[in-house]
Amino acid sequence: MPGAGLYTATKAPGRHSAEVLARETTEHGITVNTIQPGPIDEAGVFVDSILSDSPFRGVQAAGRIGNRIGTPDDVADAECLASDLAAWVSGTTVAVTGGLPQHGNRLTGQP
Repeated sequence: MPGAGLYTATKAPGRHSAEVLARETTEHGITVNTIQPGPIDEAGVFVDSILSDSPFRGVQAAGRIGNRIGTPDDVADAECLASDLAAWVSGTTVAVTGGLPQHGNRLTGQP
């Protein structure tokens, strides 16, 4: 998929920044975490593009929980990282991916 390299390059800085900022803010009681979603319906390449209604959707959904692409609500459910429930969680990245990693052939749509 064109642009896959650029897309994947945007994931690492967020993860690394959360780790560094968590170390820098811990003494002040501030937690820093990131949420990195996988393929989400109604977002990214699945909105008004040639991929929004293509076999690429099926490739992205295959093998994930429920064999489906995620929803905005799936990502919102990770909001507990911003609550008192996660007061001792910091420097963490939660991958909301339906159980599969965000790298490899799934990004390119190759089976």
